[in-house]
Amino acid sequence: MAKDSTPVAEKRMAMSATVIGMKQITELPKNENWKHDPKHLRNCISSILDICTKKGLIPTVNMMSMALGVSKQTEYNVRTGVTGASAEVVDLLNEYVRICENVMLQGTFDGTINNIGGIFGLKSLYGYRDEPKEIIVQHQFNGLLGQRQDPEAIAERYAEAVVIDVEPSEIRMLKQEEAANGESED
Repeated sequence: MAKDSTPVAEKRMAMSATVIGMKQITELPKNENWKHDPKHLRNCISSILDICTKKGLIPTVNMMSMALGVSKQTEYNVRTGVTGASAEVVDLLNEYVRICENVMLQGTFDGTINNIGGIFGLKSLYGYRDEPKEIIVQHQFNGLLGQRQDPEAIAERYAEAVVIDVEPSEIRMLKQEEAANGESED
């Protein structure tokens, strides 16, 4: 029987490689004292990166949690210093995160990672964000007809529309002052 080389078959093969790679990562040796064993963590990082290279996977922070046999929250707490660990372990975890980030960044740039997925991943996993540029435009037209309006008139209209929190006694006082000055709101 001929080998199927359709795009669907290729995607299935890639998915199989992913599943096999994840299985290999979860089967890496565990160490209950990993928070204080930099050698074990270095071996985990090396093994994860080797598996990713062989299987064509993108290394992720989740893979580290899988390799250590702990939750993502536990790994995060150790990496951010919430939970006690040796300084070298914290440094190694942060170094691994930088490696993961740079692989995703480079893959997004060179097209090996879908640009939209890469941007999404960088934002959600590594804190990247869009910086909108503020463009200040003075609107001189009103409505669809394009009537030109004076910016000062617009400012006055908006100033009159602003609600100010005032006590009823202050309102009475202001009305009395307006009446005394001959001003009224008819």
